[in-house]
Amino acid sequence: QQIRGIGFLLFVPMCFIRRRTKEGIYGVISIFYTINKITKKIKIEKPTSEAGEAEVKEAIDNLRQDYKEFIALSKTTAAKKNNAVLIDAVGSIDGKEFPEGKVTDKQLTLGANEFIPGFEDGLIGVKAGDKKTLDLTFPKEYWKKELAGKKVKFDVTVKEVSDVKIPAVDDELAKKFQLKDLKDLNTKVKESIIKHYEDMSHNLVKKDLFDYLDKQIKIDTPKSLVEKELEFLNKNPDTPKETIEKNRELSIRRVKIGLILSDFAKKKKIEISKEEVNTEVGKQLRSMPGQEQVLLDYYKNNPQALESIRGKILEDKSVELLLKESAMTEKKVTPKELTNLFQSIK
Repeated sequence: QQIRGIGFLLFVPMCFIRRRTKEGIYGVISIFYTINKITKKIKIEKPTSEAGEAEVKEAIDNLRQDYKEFIALSKTTAAKKNNAVLIDAVGSIDGKEFPEGKVTDKQLTLGANEFIPGFEDGLIGVKAGDKKTLDLTFPKEYWKKELAGKKVKFDVTVKEVSDVKIPAVDDELAKKFQLKDLKDLNTKVKESIIKHYEDMSHNLVKKDLFDYLDKQIKIDTPKSLVEKELEFLNKNPDTPKETIEKNRELSIRRVKIGLILSDFAKKKKIEISKEEVNTEVGKQLRSMPGQEQVLLDYYKNNPQALESIRGKILEDKSVELLLKESAMTEKKVTPKELTNLFQSIK
């Protein structure tokens, strides 16, 4: 049988362990009793945040950007801040082009801080038809480490300078989202933000729970399962060497947490109904409009993929029960603090 990877971890059929791995038997037998002893001692702090008027306003302002219009200006008009420029650009480092540095027909609003510092400022004053070279430096904290702090040259061709027209915040904007009016839009946006905050908070709590179980429960992870999981994580042939090394530690953790929760679910007699599986499949179908039949055929021809859905449901129900048996307190944080905490998850 195959290992079924779900989320942060995986669930492993108990029969697979008993047939294939001697080292897995001891761990599986003893895990549950350890969990029973420590769940009441688990103390988890749940960060929570509220969606206020400022957050709703910011979200609606971002939505407006999806419907902005670009009104072409004359070819003699010099671009200024908040204008948009339609550009082609090619970036090079030490004379060599790199994939991330190339853009074609990019509408760039000057002042939006979409590109690295200096790029947009360097295009203030350009006109349609201009060519300009920008000598810049990637920030030291740039997200892509191999580019961080490096000097870069961008050869830019300006195709058009435009004025940017952003729709007003009114009932007409709401109708663009198939909503009745602005009040309805505000309500839907607030509900979406609340759901987003709850998802971030839940993932933080879930990570703390897994960290606690990983630290407190000592078991030997079956080598065969770890190798299978490592093979899955390193399936990309271009995986960097340092990532491969980190993936071994991650594989051990995923297998360990998977064994713990799998056995916990079994001893607690957590079951998964056909309706629950169908509901989850339905969610995935709704998220892929136009591709429903393709996804249905995939699940029909790949029973293992359907098992992964069962695994996800089993994980969610096991985590929910473990959290109910834990001592959890809430801590109010700002939306920014909650986002920073979530983004810090490794």
